Amino acid sequence: KSELLDEIQRLKAEIAEVTAEMDSVDQRENGSREDPRAKQLSTGKKKFNIDPDKGLEYLISNNLLNNTPEDIAEFLMNEEGLNKTMIGNYLG
Repeated sequence: KSELLDEIQRLKAEIAEVTAEMDSVDQRENGSREDPRAKQLSTGKKKFNIDPDKGLEYLISNNLLNNTPEDIAEFLMNEEGLNKTMIGNYLG
């Protein structure tokens, strides 16, 4: 029972972290509403934070990311607003 409660608390903290990161992305996006590529990039990052495979697929299909290991690695390492847990899920 205590293990389940600990797991629930961990999941709540992770949800709060993802929500905060998405809010942060939204705030940065507000300044670039005129740029459709910036909006697509923001959408791709949000999708990544929910499902990494779908997020990368979206970014690649919209020509925001090349489908090469080097470009994907650079994106995962340098792009702000990506959930670290989701990066780990994608890599792991």
